[in-house]
Amino acid sequence: MTIKMSKRPCGFCTTGDHHYCGVVGQEHKYQCPCGCEHSTDKRCKVCGNTQANEVRDETWTCADAGECMRVVNRKREEIRHTLHPQGLPVKAPSGKMCHCECGEQTGGGLFKPGHADKLAKATAARVISGELDYETAVEQLTTISDGLLKKLDARL
Repeated sequence: MTIKMSKRPCGFCTTGDHHYCGVVGQEHKYQCPCGCEHSTDKRCKVCGNTQANEVRDETWTCADAGECMRVVNRKREEIRHTLHPQGLPVKAPSGKMCHCECGEQTGGGLFKPGHADKLAKATAARVISGELDYETAVEQLTTISDGLLKKLDARL
């Protein structure tokens, strides 16, 4: 196997993430592509474990897969806590309220998914029952969106 060695440090060297780095070279050793001093004996490709008796020769993974995943999850939680000590940021609401008057916020449009049909259905039911005349319904719906008129007409 030929390994290209560079004079510049690789991305793994510059970020310090050498447990993700390396090319398997001769004699089961990791060799960093940039030729730095980080080449070590075999280690688990998943969690970075370097205990030779705990890493399988044929797969380069830990013999105890459960412990391996616990180590990975622990590292992820440490990173997440370092980046977001108060918890993950919550996406700010868009500020637009759904026009069907459900009281929920939309993702940026006039309605939440399915709520335009819900409004058209409710308005059609009011027109059919006589509670609302057709002209008033048309006026109310077209002030929100012209597409609602087509939905109303399809229901009547």
